[in-house]
Amino acid sequence: MKKIFERIFLVAFIAMNFIFINKASAATIEYRGGEFDVIPASRIKTTTVAGVESTIANGKVTFTVSIPSDTTSWKEQVSDTQTENYVYSGVYITPPCEEATKYDAIFDAESQFPYYGLTPDSEIEEGKEYAIGLTKGEVPGFYVVGDRTNGNMSLFGEKTYISVIYWYNEDNEYITREYFEVERVNADSDANVIERTTIDSSRISLVENQDNVKLEGNTLTLGKDFTGTTVKLKITKPNNGVSYSHYFTYGTEVASLADDYAIITVSITNSELYSNIDWYINETTSVTFESLNLVVKGETTSYQDENETIYLVSEDNALLPMYKLVVDEITDEAQIKSVQDLLKSNETLINLYDINLLDGNNSVIKLENGNYLIKVKLTDELKKFENLQIVYVDENGQVAERLDAKIEDGYVTFTTTHLSTYGIVALSEVENPQTYDSIIAYRIMTICAIMGIVGSALYIKSTKKKRFN
Repeated sequence: MKKIFERIFLVAFIAMNFIFINKASAATIEYRGGEFDVIPASRIKTTTVAGVESTIANGKVTFTVSIPSDTTSWKEQVSDTQTENYVYSGVYITPPCEEATKYDAIFDAESQFPYYGLTPDSEIEEGKEYAIGLTKGEVPGFYVVGDRTNGNMSLFGEKTYISVIYWYNEDNEYITREYFEVERVNADSDANVIERTTIDSSRISLVENQDNVKLEGNTLTLGKDFTGTTVKLKITKPNNGVSYSHYFTYGTEVASLADDYAIITVSITNSELYSNIDWYINETTSVTFESLNLVVKGETTSYQDENETIYLVSEDNALLPMYKLVVDEITDEAQIKSVQDLLKSNETLINLYDINLLDGNNSVIKLENGNYLIKVKLTDELKKFENLQIVYVDENGQVAERLDAKIEDGYVTFTTTHLSTYGIVALSEVENPQTYDSIIAYRIMTICAIMGIVGSALYIKSTKKKRFN
């Protein structure tokens, strides 16, 4: 027996080491709860300008930035790593295989820069259709390192960026996802560092003749009849004694100032309105960097999907009018069977829906701190049943919750605190407590019990014989 246990331990030890070695050699990391391949140094190259050095190691690019000895170089050098007086360093990634001809890249920044940066809370989505081609067979990315300001050199603060690339083939089929990191380090500790300040709400006002919009302090409220996706705002110039003649907002061209203010058009997609504004002395020299940050609230309380089959009614909190209710009825037989197998014997799955609310960027809204009424239009199939129930199916495909359902005014209704996958289940009057599988299990247990009793009796009998002999 001892030798058997020793062999089992040896086999398990070898297997664990095999798994560990293979895992380590795969060069993967954990990111946002998922596993990503690390892009090797052989597939990364960089471009720099004067005053910038780069190193590449272990899937990480480090830019070390210092004020160049020739302070005119940043102003005079115009290339793919520099636009106007902003200075960039570039990173180029080659595809992992010949099949990878398209990609979607996401740059996560610790703060509001760089140009291409998102916040660490930005969602990564799979399954979307992408049609982004490669530039000269590579994915290009640029990172802001500094600026020449009115004859003076300035560096941006030290920052780290996480860059994720999703690769696809010509048919937009997903291949793999990869990850690399970019770190920008300032070598000059006493350098003038560019900082972005938030625009005070007293300098922000609404342009007139915009229906169903209110601005109070830093809160922009959209009425339930608001039908647009943008608002026009008037921003007064900074009162710092500098004479500005131009301003720049990302996504638009440099425009001249009207009197003492700038008028900008800002897109609204979710509950935060954000934009960068740079103020210029002339067409090329920027001096002050500011950010516009407003909270966006709505007065809309109900949404309907495009097929007019499902309604969402917010019972506690008003939401934004540009949000969109998207409902996909799940018809995949394997997925339906998987849910049905988890139900009780008197429960029959009638419909299975994936229900989501999307913002202006088509990103899923995570509903929080509220109750939401879902109304599903009664179909001819649903009308056959008098007793219905709702089941919530979690991301692991498990029935995580059962909700009460009502039939009223031609709809099946239920209340929830979040959106996800929900099934409508018909209940029969009597639940069969013993399925065929249960009967077999009980019979096996009975046989085992009888065998145990008989064995015990024989053991006791043989023990008695030995004792008397």
